[in-house]
Amino acid sequence: MAVPGILRRSDATIAAAGRMVRGALSNGFIVLLGLVVSGLMLAVTGADVVAAVDALVGGSVGSPEAIRQSLIQAVPILIAGLGVSFALRAGLVNIGADGQLYIGALFASVVAIFGPPLPWPVAPVAMLGAATIGGLLWGALPGWMRGRLGMSEVITTLLLNFVAFWIVSWAVHGPINDPAGGGYPWTPEVPGVARLAVIRLGGFFIPSGLILGMLIAAAISFVLHRTNFGFELRVVGDSPAAARWAGVNVPRRIIQTLAVSGALAGIAGAAELAGNQYRLSDFFSPGFGFTALVVALVGGATPSGTVAAALFFGALAAGGGSMERIAQVPASTGLVVQGTVIAILVASRSAAAHSFLTRIRRRTARTSRGQT
Repeated sequence: MAVPGILRRSDATIAAAGRMVRGALSNGFIVLLGLVVSGLMLAVTGADVVAAVDALVGGSVGSPEAIRQSLIQAVPILIAGLGVSFALRAGLVNIGADGQLYIGALFASVVAIFGPPLPWPVAPVAMLGAATIGGLLWGALPGWMRGRLGMSEVITTLLLNFVAFWIVSWAVHGPINDPAGGGYPWTPEVPGVARLAVIRLGGFFIPSGLILGMLIAAAISFVLHRTNFGFELRVVGDSPAAARWAGVNVPRRIIQTLAVSGALAGIAGAAELAGNQYRLSDFFSPGFGFTALVVALVGGATPSGTVAAALFFGALAAGGGSMERIAQVPASTGLVVQGTVIAILVASRSAAAHSFLTRIRRRTARTSRGQT
């Protein structure tokens, strides 16, 4: 009797793996198409596309230092992207990762810079813990508004980005401003004992924030597929009505999901603060949270896909500077690529595209049957 059950589970696992592979191939094709379209746009402007691509590759993976910079750029969008993808699995669109990242970095900087001196490794752990609390609170707020008041999390998370930014802006101009900073809106530097270490492997340097992101990805995968909470979360994402019928407390799960999503974005802020910039400034984030949304979508809202997409966009961000220096191509070209990819991704998922592809498949099937 056990054999059929094992076979059914095996078939389900194989089917899930097949869907994952097909999704990865589909998203990979979309990214490739986005790169091609972006290259055509550069060619139209008169830029040397070959030189730009060469500079992009060289600046992202052309040397150990380039790889290190790519990995550093990938850390915040990876961790925040995991938070966004976690929310997406529950059918929730968290556009507030940037604000949650700011609040997490604010909590982390207060603990690391203005709190009592702490030894290593207590100091970085305390920073990450404080950032987790800050991001969790900032994510739970729109979660409560969605779960208890029925307000759209798309609107509330988006608007809270601005609130978070101005809170941080006020703080770095005022109470936590560096008195020796010449009036520049930033905090004093994070003490060396609180910074995230860089691990050396041969000639390569791996930021520990990346390892932290990989561990978070593994933990999310376990929660989603091996716990009752993860199962209920996915049911809420597939059908809230079915979840209610099964006895799931949907409002509570919504609040918990957005709280976890915000907590991960807060950790991303601490990882960027302690692993790269070392100061919280007025424009601390160049849009990490919005790139995290792109990363989560391109990654199919799966931990493994989000990791792969974050590494790609990290390399894109690192290579953008090289394109500007070497090929005289604006570094914002990377943003053009991101925008193109997300536009193609949304178009490919639209109802019109699905209907068109369905008609093509049916027509092809009828033609093949007629030939046979």
